Amino acid sequence: MSDILVIGGGIIGLLTAHELARAGAQVGLVEMGATGRESSWAGGGIISPLYPWRYADSVTALASWSQGTYPGLCDELHDDTGIDPEYTRNGLLILDTLESEEAASWAERHGVALERVDGETLHTSEPELGPRPVDALLLPEIAQVRNPRLTKAVRRALDGRVDLREQEEVVDLLVESGRVSGVRTPKGEILAERVVICTGAWTAQLLARLGRAPDIEPVRGQMMLFLGAPGLIHHITLHEERYIIPRRD
Repeated sequence: MSDILVIGGGIIGLLTAHELARAGAQVGLVEMGATGRESSWAGGGIISPLYPWRYADSVTALASWSQGTYPGLCDELHDDTGIDPEYTRNGLLILDTLESEEAASWAERHGVALERVDGETLHTSEPELGPRPVDALLLPEIAQVRNPRLTKAVRRALDGRVDLREQEEVVDLLVESGRVSGVRTPKGEILAERVVICTGAWTAQLLARLGRAPDIEPVRGQMMLFLGAPGLIHHITLHEERYIIPRRD
């Protein structure tokens, strides 16, 4: 029996298991498919909300902590596994400046670097951009990771340290005396002192069995990857917002 059982092998589940194992816990992880797939594989990897001033201060606090943690985490994973998560700090350039006052107020309140880029500077830094706006906003400290590489690195770092089960769906939670004591899968029961649920969009479906389903549902997005010579871009479309992420290759 594990000290802690993590349900879900996306990036949140993998990193949770990684940190718990580093802290000395005996950790198990169960994933209904392959680890690091689903939305963790497809995400853009931007370590920030796209328009961070639109979010609650609690989201800013979490994003700020992540922005300070990811450089060291990625270096450590690269050293331990040989897989580079491709942490890259190339800034977040926002062409829509209609909310520039809100953005400036948010940046000042939280001590975040924010620059107003004029059209001439924008043309020099992004000569292929068009049509070009009069000006733009730049958050120069924002970085990104390459999600598939990050999940592969964390998965390799767990080898021999975590009891990891893939292709094994949790079909029920085991509850004794008002607390979860494990899970049931088609292969049998898995017991643990503590259970951590990291199942993303499927969390509500799993917790519905306890009568406390949170308001979480899957959201469909679309991604387009343009392959070509180095220097071309990775282009993502999400709902009605469009953004491009340059990759190292």
